[in-house]
Amino acid sequence: MATLPLWRLLWVHLGPHLTWQWEALVLGGIVPVLTTCLNDQDDDHADRHMAWKVEVAQLMVDFLRDPLFVIDGFVTYDCAPNPRANVVAAVLDALFFEAIETSGYDGHSETTELACLGVLNALQMLYRRAQLHQQHLSCGGERLPSTETLLAQRQRKQLFQDAITTFNTKPSAGIDLLASSGFLPTPVTPHALGKLPQPESSPRSKAPITNNQSKPRHDSIEFRAQLRQAYVETFELHQMPLVDALRTFLGAFRLPGEAQQIDRILEAFATHCRERDLFGCVDVAYLLSFSMIMLNTDLHNANIRADKKMSCADFVKNNVNYGLSNQGTPLPEPFLISIYHNIATNQFRTSDTDPFGPDRY
Repeated sequence: MATLPLWRLLWVHLGPHLTWQWEALVLGGIVPVLTTCLNDQDDDHADRHMAWKVEVAQLMVDFLRDPLFVIDGFVTYDCAPNPRANVVAAVLDALFFEAIETSGYDGHSETTELACLGVLNALQMLYRRAQLHQQHLSCGGERLPSTETLLAQRQRKQLFQDAITTFNTKPSAGIDLLASSGFLPTPVTPHALGKLPQPESSPRSKAPITNNQSKPRHDSIEFRAQLRQAYVETFELHQMPLVDALRTFLGAFRLPGEAQQIDRILEAFATHCRERDLFGCVDVAYLLSFSMIMLNTDLHNANIRADKKMSCADFVKNNVNYGLSNQGTPLPEPFLISIYHNIATNQFRTSDTDPFGPDRY
């Protein structure tokens, strides 16, 4: 909470340069604080969290009084064609939640009042923006984005988000919707589908991407292989150590549970990595990547007893030499030891388990 005044200064002076950082702060910090229910918490924790709510709500009241935050934020995030989250909508939804869901509860009167004031400030900024727009036009000034333009952009972004949501559950219907809406070419190509941006508010499931069981034109082995490779190539992994590249890769989607699908994903991932001088061949990168995922599960699975978890010595022994004719030299033990400790101290996280982690930004 002590950093909130700093964020006020950063928004005033560096706002246009902190778009991703501000999104992370709002969605990963501010919104969860405002929407946390305190009724089931003990008194000490509830009092402390209530103090946080008051501070955060006051911050939002101040920001929603700023026309740059309301208008520029709505244009930059909520109406942007890129896959950014709906930041202004998320803030207003959180304030509505605080104003409506908590009204009448003891101890919530201050936050309820602040939430209502924040919504009122946003409405006033929209009214002032409409008045300014009319004055600007009457003076012959440069035309500002019209309400109709912003509405069309917002509706198209919502259409894209809905299509991605459909794609995650019904790949065939999602692909057809994306193509008919102009987000994909007709006919759909693996390259276009693999490089399709995803909205941050709806992480794209990996299962339809890697094992696309849709209409025949999307169901060939060749199409799916090209689709996996096109998706993997959207990641800039060339200069990263393998453990960091795998961490970034796994942090972007939900890893499927089927071993066969994981196998296909890692084949594409290993092909995309470029530590060939160390690994000698793609097979080494693939086997080591699979071993790292197994190690991560072993070390961080609460159901595995501590005395049964894999030791560093066992991990090195299992991976120093795979017995491949094209491996070249064995993997250096210090390299494998560093991987073990990296994973032991920093668990791999998917987009589901850590949606606002650093890998996303």
